[in-house]
Amino acid sequence: MQIKNAPTVILVILLVVASFFIGTLWMRVQQLEDNQTGTNAPNNLAAGGSQPTPPPGDVPEINDGDWITGNPDGNILLIEYSDLECPYCQQFHATANQLIEKDNDVGWVYRHFPLDTIHPSARPRAIASECIGRIAGNDAFWAFVDRIFTSETAVVDRDLVGIAAELGVNADDYNTCIVDESVEEKVDSDMAGGQSAGVSGTPGNFLMNRETGEVSYIPGAVPLAQLEQAIADLR
Repeated sequence: MQIKNAPTVILVILLVVASFFIGTLWMRVQQLEDNQTGTNAPNNLAAGGSQPTPPPGDVPEINDGDWITGNPDGNILLIEYSDLECPYCQQFHATANQLIEKDNDVGWVYRHFPLDTIHPSARPRAIASECIGRIAGNDAFWAFVDRIFTSETAVVDRDLVGIAAELGVNADDYNTCIVDESVEEKVDSDMAGGQSAGVSGTPGNFLMNRETGEVSYIPGAVPLAQLEQAIADLR
């Protein structure tokens, strides 16, 4: 017996099969992309998702090599592990600036956490910031970080020496500093300390009550209200 509209039936079957394989392929591609960016998971969740908050490990103590703005003697410390090419760090940078403008009992500590595999300019920028800070001081360090995160045009690696000059850093001193092994060692030391404390992506933020020693881990580019509530819980 001949089936009416057989070509149409066959076409429908082929479309169903093709749709199944396309869906399977799409899911596999998504899994591969998630695996490739797994070290940056907090970034993907910072825009509004949720994630488990593990208890922090030992956060390295504040030392003379740290860069601090806000109130360095404040009872609350915001210790940020950041990547200077990370868009979520850029977002959180504005939030943290709002925080220290509103709350004069907060000191903001910046530590490096360059995600080299996905942000190739993060390490050169980290090294540049260290050299600018070493040569021109704490305020120049923070001015550089502000410049990176607030620039209206894309900053490329060749621009860094020019930005350093604008911040009062001699070009010869800068070029000597960026090849100094101790500078990269400082960046690596920051990152190792962050990893030991439980940071796996950026921004990785800790809040510390200096009086009680209590620490909380606040990963991702959280909004100001959430940050303020976490601080209130620590006080």
